[in-house]
Amino acid sequence: MRDAPCESGNNRQTFPNKLVRLKLFIIPKRTVPSTPPLLSGWGLGGEAFVFFIMTTLPQSSYKTTTWKGGVTRQIFISPADGDLSARQFDVRISSAIIDDVQSDFSDFSGFTRYILPLEGEITLIKEGRRIALSHNTLYEFEGDEKVSSENTQEAVDFNIIVRHGIRVEVGIMEDTAFTDSRRTIVFALEDCIVEGEALSKHDTALLDKPFCLKGKAVIARFM
Repeated sequence: MRDAPCESGNNRQTFPNKLVRLKLFIIPKRTVPSTPPLLSGWGLGGEAFVFFIMTTLPQSSYKTTTWKGGVTRQIFISPADGDLSARQFDVRISSAIIDDVQSDFSDFSGFTRYILPLEGEITLIKEGRRIALSHNTLYEFEGDEKVSSENTQEAVDFNIIVRHGIRVEVGIMEDTAFTDSRRTIVFALEDCIVEGEALSKHDTALLDKPFCLKGKAVIARFM
């Protein structure tokens, strides 16, 4: 549930009612290091067993791989042993640096996709239509749609891929507070403060508790 904003801030976007089912996750009962071995449920490995409250993931901790069009940084995958190429995962969040100025999207039948340009300009071509992506709104489309893109060289995007049947709310929020304990992923679009802790631009916070956000971020909240 989203409540009043932190102090005097305003919400820029409300969440659509989009549902997705996820498991309950736990983390090792030990101090979380700077590159945390998070729970398998959170998609980053783990042992046993207390409820996870909050941790932050700096960009340096993202798993980086190259592909024919550029470089992809995996921020999150669930389950932890999920396989992108085999389409054996429930949720994946990533950011890509795109070297090619034109590319085709892979087939992800059975999934819903969200994309947001972080740097540069990205235009999707779908069913003969050109769709210029906004820097302020995630664009949603189905994984089985035939989509290609044109972009400025080395444009950077942010992607969420969610298996059908998983319940999630996705949106861009600014200066707001949440009073429930739903599993939440916060991707900072600028330098932010989350529960009094600094979160640098393009870093990520994972939470299982009520929290206050100061600044602008992509929020994914699981039911």
